[in-house]
Amino acid sequence: MASIFLLDSEPFTRDGIRTYLHKATNNQVVGEEESGLAAIPLILSCRPEVLISDLNLPGLDGLEVIRRLHSDIPSMRIVVYTRKFGGSFISRAVKYGANAYVLKNSPRTELISAISAVLNGHTYFSDIVSHFVGEDGSSVDQYEDLTIREREVLQQVAEGKTAHEMSEELFISVRTAEKHRSNLMKKLDIHSHNGLIRYALQRSLIPF
Repeated sequence: MASIFLLDSEPFTRDGIRTYLHKATNNQVVGEEESGLAAIPLILSCRPEVLISDLNLPGLDGLEVIRRLHSDIPSMRIVVYTRKFGGSFISRAVKYGANAYVLKNSPRTELISAISAVLNGHTYFSDIVSHFVGEDGSSVDQYEDLTIREREVLQQVAEGKTAHEMSEELFISVRTAEKHRSNLMKKLDIHSHNGLIRYALQRSLIPF
């Protein structure tokens, strides 16, 4: 039986997780809090085996909470459970010490799988999140490998611009615009126009 601390600003979410964990596992919720700032001393006091934390928190954002707690309690396993999605969030969460990253719109069973995985020394990431994570669990952000021009083209593609419109906007030829688009698709391992748009949404380059 593992001890778990819930950190989420939504009481309804905490209630749901607590109830589900009680029914589906033998793990025990030993504490919960809605504020990132208020949670830190509580977690340092009770030292749970697993922290389940959102990233969108009042007082102190979840990424900073993870960074501080991982430094103070390196043995504690950290499961990010959030609606925030994008390469920058995922890569920083992993860099700061998160062992799992589960989206709140995923089946609730994924949360159980994530807890089980981290308690056994493994990592766990929702399928769509794994695009940003290497096989060894390290953070991967292919966006950083794109050239400035490729990032500009990605933005243009996400905004629905054609190659001709991109050429006029960026003062390049249509052929050059198409070449940049082809190159960034190879770097991102994306194989369709719609895939580029989904990637741009994931990185919050354009609003949903």
